Parts: sequence; structure tokens; C-alpha cells
Amino acid sequence: MFLLPQPRADVEAPHAPVVDLVEDSETIEALLRICYPIKNPALDQPLNAIETMLRAAMKYEMEFPITVLTDHILSLAERTPLPVWAIACRLHLEHVARHAAQQLRVVTSLDFNSLGGMDGICAGDYYRLREFHRMPTPLGTQIAFLSPADTHSAEIDHSSREWSPVPFPDDQPPTLICRSSDGVEFGVHKDVLCAISSKFSDDIGALELTSDVADDTARDAQTTAQESKLPVLCVNARAALLAPFLRFCYPRMATPSLYDLHTITDVLCLAQMYNADTVAREVERFWEPEAKADPLCAYCVAVTRGLRERAQDAAKDSLGKSLDGVYLPELEDTPALAYHRLLAYHTSCRAAVTGLLERRFPPGDAAPLRPPLQLQVLPRKFLRHLPQNRSQPVLQPPRCPLVDISMEDSGPLPRRNG
Repeated sequence: MFLLPQPRADVEAPHAPVVDLVEDSETIEALLRICYPIKNPALDQPLNAIETMLRAAMKYEMEFPITVLTDHILSLAERTPLPVWAIACRLHLEHVARHAAQQLRVVTSLDFNSLGGMDGICAGDYYRLREFHRMPTPLGTQIAFLSPADTHSAEIDHSSREWSPVPFPDDQPPTLICRSSDGVEFGVHKDVLCAISSKFSDDIGALELTSDVADDTARDAQTTAQESKLPVLCVNARAALLAPFLRFCYPRMATPSLYDLHTITDVLCLAQMYNADTVAREVERFWEPEAKADPLCAYCVAVTRGLRERAQDAAKDSLGKSLDGVYLPELEDTPALAYHRLLAYHTSCRAAVTGLLERRFPPGDAAPLRPPLQLQVLPRKFLRHLPQNRSQPVLQPPRCPLVDISMEDSGPLPRRNG
């Protein structure tokens, strides 16, 4: 080929198109070396670097690099099964997750602490691996590691809850329109909202300045419609949440009905966002009985909304029930680290109560609690005996740091298809 006529050296080569990529040069170079018919790069980098390469290969649909990198990760599962499982969760690689889980069969206990923050892993993934590890092998083979067994039961849609129009007092005409994020408008009264919320007061004040300019324009256009004179305040909440929130703002109105923990929590978050303390206190009355009836659900919902104190209370309430084999669709939206901390909290509290009972009934006594204690559920009457020593914060349920977590602590959860 070198005998073929070559282009003149002084001829400027045409400019090649430039594509900007977000990946670093090392990642792109490794992928291109796999693609080209040259010696592949040495895949002796740390697992997190291999994961970055595989993520980029999947993003750009590079089939051959995907195969090479996936095979390499599978080969590491025997030595580092738990980190490989974590990568499979983040990249949604079902067969890799299954292979890593099978390698974990020989492990006596799962050391999830080695995964650190468990970024990008949801509590549902954690639950399925834990169940696979504690179940007999014939049953374990039926588990889908990265998706719920019943995909329909895992779909939670609280956006389509029915709500009734708000019959606000009609003795005074409305002075403001509150528009929800889905376009529903509510006629309300400025004075009521300003008295309830300092943030509403600030927002309405800023809105009135804008409305003055709009009114001047409307007068110039000889607009006389009554509707044009009402300022519109846009609220970042769906009508199904804004309607009960506004009802709480009117003390003479009947208390609205809140449907479930999700609705209650969302209205509570809305009240906190607008510094409406009176509304928040009213909504919390609905929270408490629902949370005690389903503390695991309450814990998950509180964690995903960043309600730390509510999560701590729910963690304490959950001590009365074993978490083994308990699945909720809410686990799919809860960070794995939060679920891990809840399980560790249960283990620590069981150990504390077991130690308390064994000291109360030493082995030499004719105690009724024999064979040796293996508590799976903590009776409520024992909870008050948990140590209150400040040096043992794990045993203080109301202030337990094990549930001090929000969505930001563990990174974004992966988007799942199907």
C-alpha cells in the first residue's frame, strides 16, 4: 500500500468532527483499545474503574467492550462477590447479580459494611440478596435479584388519588388564585395564607409587585374582567396535595381526609416547605397512627422524604416486628444504606434486650427463658429498659444515628425499566 500515490504533504487535511464526551480520557482510551484490532488494555484497574468503563460502554451501546468488561467482572465474583453484586445493581445486570449472589452462598454472613455508602443500590436489591442468602437453595433460585417478583405490586402511583374540590368559605370573595403544578386553580384568601405561612406572605408580596405592573398593562388594554385582577400564585404541588393543605389553612373548615402514609407525608413536606407550623402539627396527628400500624413503610417513606425525626420514630416502632421476609414496594425507592442501618439497629437492640434478660435470669437460675435467648421480636415492655448511656447512641431509638440518612447520603438510585 505504501507504493500507492500519497496525497501532497502541503494539502491540509479536512477537519474531523469533534464530539465532546463527559467520560475521562482513560476510560475512553480503554474502550477504544478494546474496539480496535490491537492488544486489549490490561484490566488490572480497581473495580470502580472497570465499572466506569462498563457504564460508558453501555451508554454508547458498544457491544464488544460490554462483553469483554462483563466477562472480566464475572471472573472477579469468586474473590469479591459483594462488590461485584453492587456493580450489577447499579448497572442493572441481572445475570451478574445472580452469579455474585451464588458465590456468596458459601459466606456465613453478608458484610454489607464493606460497601460503604452503597451508592445507587436500593433497599429492594438488598432485601432480595438477603432473602436469597437465608433461604434454602431450591427456593433461592426463583429470585429475580434486580426486580420485584410481582412487578405490578411494586408500582406505586399516588399521583392519581381522587380529591374533592375545596369548598372554601364563600362569605368573602377570593383574593388570590393558587395554581397547582398540574394546572388546577383554587380561589383562596391572601390574609388566611399570610397568617398561616411566612413564606406564603413573602411569595404573595413579591407577586403583588408583579401584579401592579400587569394591572397597568391591563388598564391600558381596557381589560375589565374580574379574573384578570386576581393574582395567580403557582405552588409546586399536585392538586391532590394542595387541596388538603389549603383546607388545613382554614380553621373553620372540616378536617380533610388523608389517604395513606404517602399522602400524609407529602402534605407534611408541603407544610414544612411553606413554614406552615400549624398545618404541620395537624398533619402529624394523621401520621402517628398510620406509622405505628406500618412502621417499615413509615420508615421508608420518611427516609425518602428526608424526614429524619419521623424515620427515627418509625425505626423504634418497627422493633415490635421481625423484618425477615417482609417486602414492601417502598423498598424499591429507599436507599440500601437506610435499610441496612435499620437492620443493624434491630440487631443491636435485640442484643441489648437479650443481655438484659440473661443478666436478670443467669444460666444457673431456674429461669423460664430457656433454651438460650434468640429474640427475633422485641416485646414493647422491654423497650424502656434499653440503655440510655450517651456512649451507646445505637441503643437510643429516638436519636439512633442508624436512621440518620436521606436520599442525598447514598447517591441517586438507578432508573429501572419494566
